[in-house]
Amino acid sequence: DSDHEAVLEATRSCSEAEDDLQCLLEKLRNLVEAKSLGVVCSALLEVENGIKTGLGIFCSEELGAAEGSSCSWWEVAKCTAKVLAAGIACPNPGANTKYFECMVKALGAASPCLPCVCSIIPITPCPF
Repeated sequence: DSDHEAVLEATRSCSEAEDDLQCLLEKLRNLVEAKSLGVVCSALLEVENGIKTGLGIFCSEELGAAEGSSCSWWEVAKCTAKVLAAGIACPNPGANTKYFECMVKALGAASPCLPCVCSIIPITPCPF
């Protein structure tokens, strides 16, 4: 599909740039202006899913569980957005009871992402 090929080409063309992230953001902004936000987001998700699948297939041993965590890299990848959103919703991050209670409430007590919280937000000691 030409949309995800445009995203890949933007990534390729910025890989050697001095500020590769800035370059990529500018190229993606240009794609959004030329096409639409929805088209670019769909293409980015398609590329992201392909990369995650490749990492899961070829790099599972290298990625393994995050150090000191029972979460695999794949679980951390799936939970990062949810945990970061919950972290933003919970004031005063740090190793305190109110913060942890807020995270449990924001994520849900049965969330499979709870064990991954400390792999995503560095908190010591980790109660999850």
